[in-house]
Amino acid sequence: MKKEMTVGELFKAQDRLDQVIVDNLLTRPSRDQLINDKMMATMVEVGEMANEHRGFKYWSAKGPNEEKLKEEYIDVLHFVLSLGNEIFYSNHNEIIKKYIEKNVINHQRQQEGY
Repeated sequence: MKKEMTVGELFKAQDRLDQVIVDNLLTRPSRDQLINDKMMATMVEVGEMANEHRGFKYWSAKGPNEEKLKEEYIDVLHFVLSLGNEIFYSNHNEIIKKYIEKNVINHQRQQEGY
């Protein structure tokens, strides 16, 4: 695998991994079930990332484990890419276009004191 990848290449790499995973399942879930499962998995991974960050653990003096935090972030990214592939039918150009459009809106909102 390459050391540097474009956003489109990240989506394609995730699509290949997802295909291997689905091919190994005994029964193929429906698209709706896959989306539900991937959303739940994403939320779980975000929770695991928060747990590694430890910022909410006001009772603990231990700081974050940076390597584990990065690992959890990548797990979140895997599921976000996977969800994007599922929702946009692997249309990576549409995902990037929609991101750029929303990014412009978010910048406008910040300038307007949103």
